[in-house]
Amino acid sequence: ADEMTQMAMGMMGLWITHPRLDARGRHPLIEHVDRDYCFLLNAFDVEPGAQTPNVNTMLEHNIWAWNSRVFPGLDPLVARLGDRVRVRVGNLTMTNHPIHIHGIEFEVTG
Repeated sequence: ADEMTQMAMGMMGLWITHPRLDARGRHPLIEHVDRDYCFLLNAFDVEPGAQTPNVNTMLEHNIWAWNSRVFPGLDPLVARLGDRVRVRVGNLTMTNHPIHIHGIEFEVTG
C-alpha cells in the first residue's frame, strides 16, 4: 500500500472517540449539541486536462476540497433555527483557508 499516494488522492478520514454515556444518555464531558458535523480540508494540484491530481506536489494546489469533495458536490450542513451545532474542522493542507458562515452567531471553541 502506498498510503502517501492514497492520502494525496483524497482517501482519508476523521476519527473521533467520545467518552462513555452517563445515566441520562449524554456525554459527561461534552456539551449537548443538536447537530454534529465534521470535515477535513485538503487541497489538490490538478494540471489542466488531467484526470488525477499530482500526488508529488504538497505546496502548490489549485483545488480546495471538503471531505475530498469540491463545489458543487458539497453537502449542506443542515440545521433547524435554534439548533446548537458543532462543526469540527481538520486542516490537512500546509496552508490556511478563510472560512465564514453567513447569518448565524458562532464561536471558536478549540
